[in-house]
Amino acid sequence: MVPNFVAQDINGNSHNLYSYLNEDKVVIIDVFATWCTGCWTNHKQEKLINLYRTYGPEGTNELMILFVEGDIGTPDAALYTENPFGDWTENVPYPIFNPNQLDTTFVKAFAGNGVPTTNVICPTTRENIADIFESNLGEIIETIQDCNSISNVVDLQILGKREVSKPICIKTNINFEVLNTGTEPVNSFKVSASENGGVIINEYTYTEDLLPGQSTRVNLGDFSLLSVLDNQVVNLLIEDEDAVDANNTQIIDYIRAPEVVNQLTLYVKADFWVEKDNTRWWIENSNNERVTPINFLTSLSESEVSFFLENNDCFTFIIAEDFGDGMVLGEIRLTDEQAYVLYENTNFGTKGEASFEYLGSGVTAINTLDESKYQLNIQPNVVSNELQIQYSINATLPSTLKIYTLQ
Repeated sequence: MVPNFVAQDINGNSHNLYSYLNEDKVVIIDVFATWCTGCWTNHKQEKLINLYRTYGPEGTNELMILFVEGDIGTPDAALYTENPFGDWTENVPYPIFNPNQLDTTFVKAFAGNGVPTTNVICPTTRENIADIFESNLGEIIETIQDCNSISNVVDLQILGKREVSKPICIKTNINFEVLNTGTEPVNSFKVSASENGGVIINEYTYTEDLLPGQSTRVNLGDFSLLSVLDNQVVNLLIEDEDAVDANNTQIIDYIRAPEVVNQLTLYVKADFWVEKDNTRWWIENSNNERVTPINFLTSLSESEVSFFLENNDCFTFIIAEDFGDGMVLGEIRLTDEQAYVLYENTNFGTKGEASFEYLGSGVTAINTLDESKYQLNIQPNVVSNELQIQYSINATLPSTLKIYTLQ
């Protein structure tokens, strides 16, 4: 039997491990430290967050998760910003603890091998049956069923935040990920996208086996902004009945993509796993054609590159990898010339993207010359710092080049 754990979370609410076990709940105690690389990687995969949404108090109410900072010297500020990684509290629905003292019995029972340790405790026996921090979600769902108090749960959820804003130029592709967090396989479900007022944009029916812990990407086709509007709201819905209705919806506020003039700058600080995960980035135009090479990242590298695009268009910056945990221990930041951040999310799963409307390209031909023979290209236009000129002209033809500023 594990010892009891009684403490206040960072919001001042009291919690008692034995009380939760007496309520016949499986309890997961996740012990971490804000300086711990493995803890952060595990945390940003959001396996426990997805689990809690199905089995926690707002779901079937069969499970409780306690997130305990195991280094008693950690100041509260380190949970938010003063740590090497990021905000440990962001998007976390379960209680977080930062105790200034921990009994030896707690450390021995729940973090005997250090951090991270993610303990599964059964309600009837009060035994700690597994450390699941390295397990995938499917394995975790199998483990919590070993306590014989959770079974026969059917639940799907749309991955991501319940409400998100997505910048687009005019047209986008509605695609998202659906995750099976129940204990049972699902062999069919229906999803739909609708605009405010209930007008259906598109529907899709999935008809293959989706096992517990597995996810699938759903594509509901193209969606276009009305030219007279700057934003439109689209509601995504899993229409089949399952355990938790709140998991079945997502609201996407499609907003006009930012306008970018002139130079773009991409800063990347890669983590240790980018080569193993095949992490790479590129930029596509509105026809989904690549306008940059695919750039593969190398482990622990740090780079900053500035560049222009050749044509005015709607472009999408894309970063992708094969493993599915993003680049949570690195940094990435795409900015325009005014330092406006277009993209900086390292927790992108298998793919992250950001659209922007590029207005920085200027191509001018001399009117008095035959364009098929003589061309003048000015990059960028409007100019703020550096002007690039390319010209093709008959070398024997006397010529004069004059450039005027309208500012």
